[in-house]
Amino acid sequence: MPNHAPAWRWRRLAFAALLVATGAATGLATRTNLYASAVLCGLLSLWLALLCARADPPPPERPAPSHAPDQAVAGRRLRLMLDHAPVPLALRAPDGGWHAVNRAARRLFATDDRIGADAALLQAALAGAPGDRRLLRLGGAGVPRGFALSASRWSTGETLVALVDIQAEIQAAEATALRDLLQTLSHEIMNSLTPVMSLAESAAAMLAEEAGIAEVARDALQTIARRAAGLDRFVQGYRALARVPAPTRRTTSVGRLLEDIFRLFETTPRAGTVTMSLSPPTPDVMAVIDPDLISQALLALLANGAEAALAHPGQDPRVYLDAGAEADAVWFCVRDTGLGVPAERREAIFAPMVTFKPGGTGIGLAIARQIALSHGGDLTLAPPIPGQGASFRLVVR
Repeated sequence: MPNHAPAWRWRRLAFAALLVATGAATGLATRTNLYASAVLCGLLSLWLALLCARADPPPPERPAPSHAPDQAVAGRRLRLMLDHAPVPLALRAPDGGWHAVNRAARRLFATDDRIGADAALLQAALAGAPGDRRLLRLGGAGVPRGFALSASRWSTGETLVALVDIQAEIQAAEATALRDLLQTLSHEIMNSLTPVMSLAESAAAMLAEEAGIAEVARDALQTIARRAAGLDRFVQGYRALARVPAPTRRTTSVGRLLEDIFRLFETTPRAGTVTMSLSPPTPDVMAVIDPDLISQALLALLANGAEAALAHPGQDPRVYLDAGAEADAVWFCVRDTGLGVPAERREAIFAPMVTFKPGGTGIGLAIARQIALSHGGDLTLAPPIPGQGASFRLVVR
């Protein structure tokens, strides 16, 4: 702001001095009877008095209003927005350390600030060029999930990465690819297997009626027929997995659905040897689901749980079924009193046709997961708890 103080002060002093001089001249002219001069000096004094009164200091200049937002408020607003972002954000500092930026990242990496065990995975994912999207799997709450990583490098030496959860998209793509593959395989195998089975059975029947036919030939054909029948059951299992229908949703009482499942379980052969405990949600939950498909999935989980409970000697065999709601999802949980799933088998149990039980088909868990995925959810095995059996969580949306 320019300094106007010296200018207006000097003007006032000059006007005051002239006013004193003209006042003295007016008094002198009056004493010497020079009345015309006295009137003129009086008028001049009056004019100088008016000028002196108007020689006030200029009003202080006001600073131009600033429309820039307060930096502290803007910073707090930005941190609040980042903290509520649903996508986990992580920051790589110039010293190489990794830090969780927002709440989603702190929950994913189970930390308040610095990222520990998963820092190496994040660093490895940054090997590509800036802007590339890389895929990686992070543990989260004990269940690995797939994430797409996008990175932005800054001139300050820091790198900000965003982790987008794409586990649902990965599973949906896997389910679609698997269903298409199974349909193709089952069609081609059945086209070749059906005539083999028919010819083997017919030849074995004709040889049995003919006397003197070599016993070896008859046994060989019977072996072919048995193996073909076993292969047929194998393909039929794949066909059942590939033919899981799309859900027909309708509003369903979750409590009533659990009661129906309880009654169905009571009709199975295991009901007399395994106790089922039911915990329906209170208050009841209404869900828009396909109750028939969900019942099929939960009965398969209960059957697996009953077998696991019976295989644990010295333990009261029990299975537990409970349900509830959270946010926009409904969950069902099936637990048993068995020995749990060994760590080396946890990733393989959902694979089709993979079974670790004598006489098992390996399609029960795979079909249950397909049903969960078709409802926009998932079927997961909860992290192991010492002294407790397996716990499966089926979520639908």
